[in-house]
Amino acid sequence: MIKLITVDMDGTFLNDDKEMSPEFDKVFKALKEKGVKFCAASGRQLASLKSVFDKYKDQMLFVAENGAVMEIDGQVIVNATLTRDISDRFLARLKELDDMRILYCTSDYSYIDRTDDESLENARIYLPKFGIVKDVAHIEELPVKISVHSKNGYYNDFKLLVDEFL
Repeated sequence: MIKLITVDMDGTFLNDDKEMSPEFDKVFKALKEKGVKFCAASGRQLASLKSVFDKYKDQMLFVAENGAVMEIDGQVIVNATLTRDISDRFLARLKELDDMRILYCTSDYSYIDRTDDESLENARIYLPKFGIVKDVAHIEELPVKISVHSKNGYYNDFKLLVDEFL
């Protein structure tokens, strides 16, 4: 017996225009009638997931921020933050690398450190709750996720970070 259906969001559940199927309401009602829970899972912010599923948000599960934040029926059950030591060391290391765009995510808010068109456009699409800061290292709340965009790519910058921190 199926008890849970979990979907990834971008490029899977949502179409290219970031919209769900118009048939989803019927599907959700049918799942609910059969006692099957529905879960949206993503690297997205919890607020972003809840905005997509506004009509259903209190009747489903969410796995946000790549698993660091989980919510069931409106109650947060997991809020796994990085330690201050790891966060501070990682951010200090990022400052040593060229052209890093940092996305610092807390359980319910995200911060970006750039105001270029691409950074702002991505924030508007994926982050219903975000702010712009000069230096993310000064944010007191611990992060659940720190995302990095580098124009140098994986093999030039990220491999160094993976080798150092994992």
